[in-house]
Amino acid sequence: MSQLLFPLQDRLLRALTGLNRKAFESLLESFDQMYEQTLHSKPRQRSVGGGRKARLRTNQEKLFYILFYFKCYPTFDERWYLV
Repeated sequence: MSQLLFPLQDRLLRALTGLNRKAFESLLESFDQMYEQTLHSKPRQRSVGGGRKARLRTNQEKLFYILFYFKCYPTFDERWYLV
């Protein structure tokens, strides 16, 4: 998905998330900090690397999907093609 996200035109990014590229990158910085803080805030039940591998690997992909989901509210079938 990251190869799809980088070349997104500003107009398309705004249509899918409601944010332009500058606002998205600004929000991504805050999202990175909060996501890392959340990961280290409570003790783990399992060691790092256990469990299923994430399909949305980067924080950029995660933030994009969250914003896209809240703006467009895709159905289950549509989400399958995005991830």
